[in-house]
Amino acid sequence: MSSSEWRDATFLPRDAIAAAVEARVGPEDFYKPAHSHVFEAVMALYGQGEAVDTLTVAEELRRADLLDALGGREMLRELAVNTPASANAGHYARIVNELALLVTVILWVRYVHNRGPRSLGFKNLTRANALIGVGIGLAGEFLALIVAAILAAIIQSFTHSPVETPKQISLQTHPAVSVLVIVGISVIGITPFAEEAFFRGFIFRRLGQRYRLGWAVVLSAAIFAVLHLIPFIMLPIFALGALLASIVYARKSLFPSVFAHMTFNAIGFTLQFIFLRK
Repeated sequence: MSSSEWRDATFLPRDAIAAAVEARVGPEDFYKPAHSHVFEAVMALYGQGEAVDTLTVAEELRRADLLDALGGREMLRELAVNTPASANAGHYARIVNELALLVTVILWVRYVHNRGPRSLGFKNLTRANALIGVGIGLAGEFLALIVAAILAAIIQSFTHSPVETPKQISLQTHPAVSVLVIVGISVIGITPFAEEAFFRGFIFRRLGQRYRLGWAVVLSAAIFAVLHLIPFIMLPIFALGALLASIVYARKSLFPSVFAHMTFNAIGFTLQFIFLRK
């Protein structure tokens, strides 16, 4: 293969790599060590402002004495060819990030505390808990919309300019079916399990062991809100976090909050899709 052909086998454009950076994907999030090393090489080149293609990544790995051990340039070529569409990089990065969070929490309680997923609250998967969760999700969406509307009105009264509500789910106008499937799997299927395991199964339960119930609910909800990193929606997310923590405590199970989170995200995803089609 010629040098130009090698350079044609690119990994991801800079905007796709930037999406992975924004999603806080790290080398530790990859299952295969080889992929972790390749990711580190890609990020090193990106940080230096260099082009990211099979030639430059191969050279970066060669300097670290890793290229041959990882399978050589043929491995890089196959990886580049099999890389999903770069336009979906941000969505794939979110999936990797959420799965890494879920696996990290489960492994932490398994190897540090010698307990299984049930200790996080993954128990009592019943119809009642599922229905309660859906109801809480509907109520949470309604509550979040009211709080967001009040905040927008207050801000607008001071700034005298329209307030655009930021969107947690990133969708372009007229998204492709593949994008809708990827985003749907991420925000409705993976995110609820990952975030509930971390924020309610881990954070809230640990806080509950140190503080009274009210403080544990408030502190876990505050952490939940702050880590979403969007100031405008922190108050609605705080209210949702407090609601989810309360239902987990009342039902002694994480599944009501998982179904509530699924419902909440599904409504937001559907509303944004409908808005984009107008």
